[in-house]
Amino acid sequence: MSGNVSSSPNQNITGLPRYPPVTLKDLHNGQGPHVQSLERFKPDPNKRLEVGDGLLPGLYLVIQPSGARSWAVRYRHASKPRKLTLGPYPVLDLSVARARAREALQVVALGRDPASEKQNTLKAARLAEPGVDTYGAIVATFLDRHARTKTKARTAEETERTFRLHVLPTWGERRIQDITRRDVIGLLDRIVDQGAPIAANRTLAAVRKLFNWALDRSIIESSPVSGSRHRVRKRAGTEF
Repeated sequence: MSGNVSSSPNQNITGLPRYPPVTLKDLHNGQGPHVQSLERFKPDPNKRLEVGDGLLPGLYLVIQPSGARSWAVRYRHASKPRKLTLGPYPVLDLSVARARAREALQVVALGRDPASEKQNTLKAARLAEPGVDTYGAIVATFLDRHARTKTKARTAEETERTFRLHVLPTWGERRIQDITRRDVIGLLDRIVDQGAPIAANRTLAAVRKLFNWALDRSIIESSPVSGSRHRVRKRAGTEF
């Protein structure tokens, strides 16, 4: 890993903040990216630093004066520069950060604003009152109490990714009790219509697990997908 760091962006011809790119190389030792390749960048006690990834434009390692490190993506939406914080390092290693950054940029390519979507989901969770259970708040609790403690780390990451990409943008601010069977079918049909039937099946599996978990905790009285046989078809609608 080599290159420069910057504390203030330059403007390119598109108006997007641009930092001197640095290739955060994957130095494999059999266990993924080498930690020392990232730790070599030291904090500046007087200012925040951002290190650009030369392999994935838009991805940055943000280094605070305190030494705290996190990952972020910079992009444009509605002709305005935007920034999405992905999560802390080393909780998210380089390979995971790149994967999440690619997901965010794919969302941007669809005309959506992932930073706003994340803010709306967090706001819904914070504003949730007793008896008003937003889907975003329930997903956060489900991931903490079930997915990350009772499944493998890779499975938990895939489950979180599925909710983040395919479910929360649509249901994040809704009460989980208000989501119906018709809503589930509509959600899956839209994913299939985007040419992703495998993702639709994975989404249905994740949604089913969450509703069953919520049912066991008396958060909901019935599941909109319980007792059903399903089949997601490639070109037609979802069958239950």
